[in-house]
Amino acid sequence: MNSNKPVVGLVGLGAMGGAKARHLIAAGFTVVGYDINPQAVERFRSLGGEAAPTLAALAARSDVIIVIIVDDAQVRSVCTDAGGIFANARPGTITAIMSSVTPDLCVDLAAIGAQRAQQVVDAPSVRGEAAAIAGKLLVMIGGEIAAVERCLPVLRAFASDTVHLGAVGAGQVGKMVNNMILWAAVLSNHEGFKFAQTMGINVAALRETLKLSAADSWVLRTWDTIVKQEHWWDQKDLASMLETGRTHQAGLPLAASLKTLMEPLRPQVARTLFTDRSPVSGQEH
Repeated sequence: MNSNKPVVGLVGLGAMGGAKARHLIAAGFTVVGYDINPQAVERFRSLGGEAAPTLAALAARSDVIIVIIVDDAQVRSVCTDAGGIFANARPGTITAIMSSVTPDLCVDLAAIGAQRAQQVVDAPSVRGEAAAIAGKLLVMIGGEIAAVERCLPVLRAFASDTVHLGAVGAGQVGKMVNNMILWAAVLSNHEGFKFAQTMGINVAALRETLKLSAADSWVLRTWDTIVKQEHWWDQKDLASMLETGRTHQAGLPLAASLKTLMEPLRPQVARTLFTDRSPVSGQEH
């Protein structure tokens, strides 16, 4: 490993964390990982990662810590508990919150970390697991410029695009907007194709046609992949955005409608669309 590179701590070694770990290790970073799932830890070790026995041990060993876990409550806990990051990391350590959480949490954590001379940036990624595996994520970043610049070599090990959107929390806002538009596109594609199918139109042929029109989109082009995904995260995305909107008195009528309409949608999508397979390959990326 290159001693000039920061030691990277990785909290969360699931599908996304594991993919990022592989790229970081390949880029020459020493990567210290922690997860409560023993199988995830063993997979991480097999990549060449250094498994930490505790979260406190990871924090003490790391220069830049990436947090990729489920929700606000978990992120707050790993950062602020007595055995967590802030209590055990050195001054100057940067914690990058890559979990999808509320921007207000990131602002709170940045203030708490600053009391210990530690910095927090938020750096959620988009484009999904396939992009993580390929090392082609887009990372949206919020935080102080100096801290962001220190993180960029780490983030660019697994991201083809990194954008600094503003102060802490800005990355989460960017991802919320991205995902709201994503789910709106999923819903509109579903409704449009279902209508076409009801009217006797070959929807596979229609899809190819729409790629040549103003309706073209990433969702349209990756539709077969989207409908086959085992897990959708629309309810978490939209609930988090609506919570933030209420806190900041931002009206989000479309997001509220999307949350209601998306809840029963997935089985309908899988059941009704592209049963007539004629000219579509399903291999676009």
